[in-house]
Formats: sequence, C-alpha cells, structure tokens
Amino acid sequence: PKQWYQRRVRVQKTDGSYSYGPAFSSDLNMTEADIEAGAVEFGVQKDLFMTLIVIIYLRSVMANRQSSWIRMGEKADGFIASNIGDKDLARLEEDCEKFIDRYILASRSKVLFKGYKKGKK
Repeated sequence: PKQWYQRRVRVQKTDGSYSYGPAFSSDLNMTEADIEAGAVEFGVQKDLFMTLIVIIYLRSVMANRQSSWIRMGEKADGFIASNIGDKDLARLEEDCEKFIDRYILASRSKVLFKGYKKGKK
C-alpha cells in the first residue's frame, strides 16, 4: 500500500483529480475501458470516477495511515465536490463501491486493487 500511495501522490493533478494511466495499470485489475464504463453508468466524468476509486482505496485500505494522505484526500474531495453537479456524494460513493464489488464478482477476482478486498469498507 505504501508504494501505491506514493505513486498516487505523483500522479494527482493540481485540481485534485486522477486520471487512468500507466501509474494505475499495475495496481488495478480494471482497464481504462472499465473506468469509462463506470463513468458512463453513473453519468460522471472519467476523471471524477477515477478520483472516487482512489478515495475509496485510501479510506478503506489506508485508513490507518490517514495522516500521510489527508491533504491529498482533501484536494481530491475538493475536486469531487466541484464536479458532481446535482448528484448526491454519499450515493455516488456507495454506487462506486458497488461497481467495484460487482466488477470483482464479474472478474472472479478477490482483489480489485492490491489491499482492497470485496466487502471491506
């Protein structure tokens, strides 16, 4: 998880968002097409959906190290809040978690990204 976190710090954009790219390909068992499908399903921008995935990871897997990523998380939260429009944030996060879990079931994988296990919130 520490290496995953360090790579995320380097690829966070100045607006607080994340986009899918080579930095994620070794950690996620999702393709860019999967991220695009999730964004379309929930009616949000691809970068917003990717940012939600990163935040879910930080809150679920890196919760015990929150002090090391709190500023990065706040920046991402600011991006999310500025870009969700009239969508309910709690609902969007819940739907994103369900998407992750559904993808895990579809791929028959126990792990979507290193450290995140199905049902671990």
